[in-house]
Amino acid sequence: MKGDGVSIVTASVVLHDREKAVEVGQSVLRSQLAAGYNLFPVESAFWWKGEILQGDEFMVLFKTTARLVDALVGRVVEMTGAEVPDVFVSESSHVDERYRAWVEAGAKG
Repeated sequence: MKGDGVSIVTASVVLHDREKAVEVGQSVLRSQLAAGYNLFPVESAFWWKGEILQGDEFMVLFKTTARLVDALVGRVVEMTGAEVPDVFVSESSHVDERYRAWVEAGAKG
């Protein structure tokens, strides 16, 4: 499964608003900074400015390449305007070659 081809990564961002999550996802997808994305409702709890906050949020999980991830993160940060952007990137160590080819074909930048 692990190949010497393009390095595949996932990038996630958590946003408070579903409409904004879809807007960010579609913008990244249209610009081909990712081959696709998933949108998940999540329950969050976290420290913020001395208080514990809880609430419903939305996580967007992008499928992209290592070559494009910096541009993708830049787009997400720019579009969200968050004081502390909740963006996490993870490199995939084992990827089916058919999946790798799909991501590479869709994420052209």
